[in-house]
Amino acid sequence: MNILKSEDKVKEKIFEQLDWDDRVDANGIEVSFEDGLAKLGGSVSCYTSKYVAEEDVWDINGVKEVKNQLKVICPLSESIPEDPEIKSILNNLFYWNDSFDSSKIKISVKIGLVTLRGTVDALWKKTLSEEMASGVTGVIEIKNLLRVIPSENKDDKIISRDILVAIERNYKTNADEIDIKVENGEVYLSGAVPDREAYLKVINIVRHTTGVKDLHDSLIIE
Repeated sequence: MNILKSEDKVKEKIFEQLDWDDRVDANGIEVSFEDGLAKLGGSVSCYTSKYVAEEDVWDINGVKEVKNQLKVICPLSESIPEDPEIKSILNNLFYWNDSFDSSKIKISVKIGLVTLRGTVDALWKKTLSEEMASGVTGVIEIKNLLRVIPSENKDDKIISRDILVAIERNYKTNADEIDIKVENGEVYLSGAVPDREAYLKVINIVRHTTGVKDLHDSLIIE
């Protein structure tokens, strides 16, 4: 099978996957695929669908990278909350979530664009905040400007060691193929992992490691 036919086959499988997933309205999605890179264009009806579609694409064998350029366009037939209502919903969601102190998070909403400002004490809490906001009807985009100020200051060498040890505990990854650098609590990842599952495992390890302020990801999926 030549390269063009092989790439067409991957593209066909991507369309089939998106069409199969009941969480995604694939009618407005455009797909291109070349050299392992899948690009998603067009539109979906909600913010959650935008990232569900991306995860669906990652499930297809042959995909090495995904560029998600989907836009969220809420259907005119649906009742969409106004900005003040979206903000109120988000404030309540954050307030009743016992994972973090929401009093240090400030939320603004403008024409469906949600901006998160303030501080949290762990990187995974910054990620969780965005995930929570993504599920609210009327949200079309999120700017996550939250800063991570760890409750415990840890030396960069200790952070690097903790990440490496956690990766070595995971049978899916080869720590020797991953380069980890830590500067002022910010983690820089490079190197290669065998598949998407291993990639997500490494990313989550970094996010859940105490003392990490930010993650700069340059990992390659082989």
